[in-house]
Amino acid sequence: METKYLERFKRLDDRRELFKLNGGRVLIEVMPKQEVKTAGGIVLSAPTNYAKGATFESQTGTLGVVLLTGEGYVDASGATYDIGLKPGNVVLINELGMRTLSVFPGLSEYSAGSIAIVDETVVQMSWPDLEAFDAYAKLLS
Repeated sequence: METKYLERFKRLDDRRELFKLNGGRVLIEVMPKQEVKTAGGIVLSAPTNYAKGATFESQTGTLGVVLLTGEGYVDASGATYDIGLKPGNVVLINELGMRTLSVFPGLSEYSAGSIAIVDETVVQMSWPDLEAFDAYAKLLS
């Protein structure tokens, strides 16, 4: 698995005065869905997003790489809470928690739907980086 946008967004990390990602929001690069093989060897096409009548339980998981994180949460008493993710983390989220973007400002060769905004609370699982995710996947196969 490799990312198209991570290195570009890392250049923004020390230029936070140029933009603001609010609260507990996380900008992710959506990774392409993998084909699935049945035990009999039949290749199933990658599932589509937002199937008609889909429920939270029937949606497939989506992998993404964190590009940017918001400032964190502020509760009613004014206490602040940092986001537990950082750029480069790999995350597993449910499709219903994801809002993909059809265009992205500043990226002239952007592919529609390849960047999404999610709330940190919809992240189901995370890995420190792409190498850790690849090692995890290799151990399971």
